[in-house]
Amino acid sequence: MTGAKMREAARIALKGIRAAVEASAIRHADRRAAELYLLVTGCNVPQVLAAEVAACTKQNVSKLLAAAEERRDNPDFDAALSRIERAILGE
Repeated sequence: MTGAKMREAARIALKGIRAAVEASAIRHADRRAAELYLLVTGCNVPQVLAAEVAACTKQNVSKLLAAAEERRDNPDFDAALSRIERAILGE
């Protein structure tokens, strides 16, 4: 897949993930971290590309991924994220 096609696929995936996260029980403050976590871990989008399509830096993506991993210790957050993973990714 070419770089342009990968960027477009990542943009489309992020739009779908955003819609699912917005409709979920995930707190507004945690949504961006959840979106990028799902994009990188669920869709296997490299962090550099995730940063590009989310209009932020790779460092910001790294921080948000760490925040999402930490929040997974919260049963409510983990359950909401797991429901989105199953719905979108079929896992």
